Amino acid sequence: MLSAICLVVVALSAAGLAAIALSHEITGVDALLLALICLSIGGLFSLFLALALKAVRKPVAEPSGSRPPDASPRS
Repeated sequence: MLSAICLVVVALSAAGLAAIALSHEITGVDALLLALICLSIGGLFSLFLALALKAVRKPVAEPSGSRPPDASPRS
């Protein structure tokens, strides 16, 4: 679910950048600030997406020293 939300936000950010570029108003201050916002939000959610996909591919392994000692008596 998190990956889908990240993909939607990244796609909307890319669409915003494309709309700014197609309107030929990138030289205006408003368009420049909007482009920077789209880039920062798209970059942030791309990072979240990469981290989410990395967590799905490789689950965190349990460290070997974190297991409690065996409570059974030794004979």
